[in-house]
Amino acid sequence: MRAGQTPVPKAFLMILEWVRTTARGKMATDIALPIPPAPPSNS
Repeated sequence: MRAGQTPVPKAFLMILEWVRTTARGKMATDIALPIPPAPPSNS
C-alpha cells in the first residue's frame, strides 16, 4: 500500500499452536491464511 491510500480490510484465518511449558503456555507458531472473496452469485 502506498501513502495516502485508504486501507481495505481483508478476511484471514489465523492458526495458532500453543506449547505447554513448566509454568505456562507459549505460542509456538502463528499462520495467517488469506480467505479469498466469495464468487459473485448468478441469480
